[in-house]
Amino acid sequence: MLEDEDADTESNMACVAPFKFEVSDFTRLRRLVFLGTGGDSTESKHLALLAAAELIVRLVFQSGTGGTRVIDFLDAITTERRAAKPDVVCLALAVCIVCGTGKVKQAAWKLFPRVCAIPTTLFMFLDLMQKINTLPCVIAINDPIGEHKPTKNWGRATQRAVRAWYTEKKPMHLALLVTKYAKREGWSHADVLALCHLKTAPTGSLALIKAHVCGKPLAPRCPERTALECYEMTATPPANDTAVSIHAMLTCLTSAATVEQVCANIATFHLSREHVPTELLIEPSIWRALLPTMGGMAIFRNLGKLTSVGVLDESASVDLAVKKMHDAKAHPVQILIALKQYGLGKGDKGGMTWTPNARIENALEALFPVSFAKIEPLDMNVVIGLDVSGSMTMPMKNMPCMTSAEAAAALVLVLLRCVAPGRKVTVLAFTSTVTKISFTSDMTVAQIMRKTAHMSFGATDVAQPMIWATEHKLADVGLFVTLSDNETNSGRIPSTWAIKNYREKLNVPAARLVVVAMDPSGYTTVDKNDPGMFDLEGFDAGMMPLISDIAHGRV
Repeated sequence: MLEDEDADTESNMACVAPFKFEVSDFTRLRRLVFLGTGGDSTESKHLALLAAAELIVRLVFQSGTGGTRVIDFLDAITTERRAAKPDVVCLALAVCIVCGTGKVKQAAWKLFPRVCAIPTTLFMFLDLMQKINTLPCVIAINDPIGEHKPTKNWGRATQRAVRAWYTEKKPMHLALLVTKYAKREGWSHADVLALCHLKTAPTGSLALIKAHVCGKPLAPRCPERTALECYEMTATPPANDTAVSIHAMLTCLTSAATVEQVCANIATFHLSREHVPTELLIEPSIWRALLPTMGGMAIFRNLGKLTSVGVLDESASVDLAVKKMHDAKAHPVQILIALKQYGLGKGDKGGMTWTPNARIENALEALFPVSFAKIEPLDMNVVIGLDVSGSMTMPMKNMPCMTSAEAAAALVLVLLRCVAPGRKVTVLAFTSTVTKISFTSDMTVAQIMRKTAHMSFGATDVAQPMIWATEHKLADVGLFVTLSDNETNSGRIPSTWAIKNYREKLNVPAARLVVVAMDPSGYTTVDKNDPGMFDLEGFDAGMMPLISDIAHGRV
């Protein structure tokens, strides 16, 4: 279902220009979740996230129910895996915990284990929560008279939730996680364990893991030894099979090993690339050993390396890689990034190159359209407007390797394959003018991108698809879909008037307009007072069911 819109703010949107409107804070949040916050460096990304935090703080306190709406939204997109990246989701969850009411905080902590499922997101959440506490807007809410001094200590709820993060996981799974993701975002497990005051029994699996990650003496009598060595000297031997396995795994990670030994350890303990010493990652045999234990998402990220070292020259390895990628149910953004980067034959950093494997490219092409949730086919004629103006040449916020125009062209392919057989689809590339282009559903993403790559870029008039349909008397269009960054700056009439004019002149009162945003700006060309106009976010994995519901009049 379409997320509940903010009736108080969106139904009375201010028209900030003749052709576009301000969107609500809730719509801004959705755009940030699905389209990213941007930033070229780690520092600029953090600044962009903290700027977004102020928006979320306003939303949490909006109309007294903002926090509940944010939690419901985060719950839905986490369950349905609709967001490509976790940063804004972690940020919103942290704001709800820091600034929310008691009910909102309780719901947020209940959601915490699912949002922060791995150490990367745990560290990201903890780092953001610490930074949020220093924002002036948060201090004004939590400490209006300035009587409390800032502290790095955690409250009891935070300590309890973080302790549960460690203690409620299966020991072997926890051991693999904490050794795979040892440090992220300036945090380590030793930092977290110290702040949450995790206490363990003298022996057992958790004691072994804590001793390994803390890396400092357990007792003053052995200051020169690591915690794991002290454990081995002072504790009784592991009493069960799990503890024995963990002890063996931790020992193998801390001892020097040959390529053959590392390959054997990978097979025995299902180790990941992060467990392997960096100097051994140039060995093809290491990657052959890793492939059976790699998850689908890890394969997406390492396709170039697997190809460059020759692992994917083997047919059986390609079969296994394709199966794992298919089973991963990756987000469309992750597939599109892999498709674009792999096809280039080189990494965006460093000097690694490879010759793309045709079977891998075909598999990625096939995965992209089906990565969106399946829908009831659009049983109507459709006009798709593809913005190819100058502003669409800017990189996507969550896909810097790709421009907004390239990403929008890829979405056109998804839309083409969702229209029912026998129905007509008209694709129009527009700037301040319109060019009709021939796209077919059997084209590949690469072919569609190439077809739009050299089109003339100019000013933006998002009303052009409706104007063109009116002038050419296309009286049977049930749905208009435009893919744009909403940076409209020219034209005779706004898109809100253009769709109304089309309905009246050609007597198609049920014609609907969906504008798919390709940039997380604070503006839209959609008038929310018109029940036949809708504003959605590009690369929401749940976008296509929403479009289907809109097209068939269910929302």
